[in-house]
Amino acid sequence: MSKKRRAKIECAIEEVARAMIHDEFSYRKDVSRARRYQLRHQRDGICVYCAEPVVTKFHCLKHAVAIRERMRKRLGCVRRNVGAASYSSLAQAPPQASTCDHVGSAALTRQIVKSGTNNHR
Repeated sequence: MSKKRRAKIECAIEEVARAMIHDEFSYRKDVSRARRYQLRHQRDGICVYCAEPVVTKFHCLKHAVAIRERMRKRLGCVRRNVGAASYSSLAQAPPQASTCDHVGSAALTRQIVKSGTNNHR
């Protein structure tokens, strides 16, 4: 390949390539690309799955509710911990916001948070 052609290809690659992020996670080869993404989000105080602000330590409201409900189903839990951060944040969330569309018991969760009791088993 000629020098002229090689220079043209390198120039095209530089235009298309994204600028590399240089931070404390950039040069760690023992950490996967996805994990570095999660660590950066965790450092910046945003959800490790999406770019929403966190409600719990690592997750936004939508993902905190989804994880909570998934674990309740997996463990077979019937009772709810109404004092959990995801419940208190759910009560403060604006009504037009999508709290958890893919979780089937979202209406029940809102009902329990509003009443403050656990009558549903």
